[in-house]
Amino acid sequence: MAGYRRAYEAATDHSVYPSSFYDRFTEELATLLRDLLNHPVEEVAVPHTLTPAFEQFRDVVAVDATIVRLCRFLSEFKATHENESGLTLYLVHNVTEQSVISDEITDETTHESTLFEMGSWLSGRLFLLDRGFFKFRRFALIDENDGFFVSRLKASSNPVVTEELQEWPG
Repeated sequence: MAGYRRAYEAATDHSVYPSSFYDRFTEELATLLRDLLNHPVEEVAVPHTLTPAFEQFRDVVAVDATIVRLCRFLSEFKATHENESGLTLYLVHNVTEQSVISDEITDETTHESTLFEMGSWLSGRLFLLDRGFFKFRRFALIDENDGFFVSRLKASSNPVVTEELQEWPG
């Protein structure tokens, strides 16, 4: 909780008395937030539901971000639209181990793909990336670090098929 309060203060450049911050986190709110987080994790990211095809990877990792619109008067959280406020919630989730590798809360103007760190930690992992992370250089860096990725193509992409791993009828 102290970390969230410090993150809020750093993002807004406003101090918050600990008591006024902590008093808002009642037991009922904590239970609701826990239930909201546990439901998708239990339904989507349960290790025993991973198919044998994923066993060749050390971990399966989902990377994504979402934008949350805030009251337009919270100008500390700059948005991409004038007279609005917003923040970006970024998460790197290890689906195999059901754990969080990293998370960030930034203003909306910070692009989600800039938060994705490259390096040797990519080795042996399969990354499930949304189009916000679509960048050929990023894919090359994942490959150079012995990682793997799956991403939806952008409409403007023109890939060259070099090999088919499955025989198709006809």
